[in-house]
Amino acid sequence: MKIHTHRRLRFDRRCRTGAVTVEMAFCIPILLFLFVASADVIRYNLLRNVVAQAAYEGARTALVQGATVAEVQTAVDDTITAFNPKLNYEVTVNPGTLPTLAATIRVTVDCDLSSDGWIVMGKFLDSDVSHSIEIRNE
Repeated sequence: MKIHTHRRLRFDRRCRTGAVTVEMAFCIPILLFLFVASADVIRYNLLRNVVAQAAYEGARTALVQGATVAEVQTAVDDTITAFNPKLNYEVTVNPGTLPTLAATIRVTVDCDLSSDGWIVMGKFLDSDVSHSIEIRNE
């Protein structure tokens, strides 16, 4: 009886010699895709936060007495290019000339992230990110 069991175990072992290789061939591409896609989602979220921070820095610059739209543009440029100088973005300051009296100032940063993604960006996530800050100048 013991000999029969020994043969049976040896037979089962021979049939499963390539099982690990086949399982890894299926699992590694899926795991690699999930890893790169999650890194892409993290990068997308980081870029959204950079755009929001750039709009905030532009609005803070606009609050300074005597500030110009060019200075607001420079503040936004400095914030975005510190992270990624290749991003395509547009800055809108409303009103076009910054008032010295009490008024509401709106700084909007529109950014196209479609050229900056690897897998997920542009295919599953919205590639156009816009952030607007409205501050009252007192």
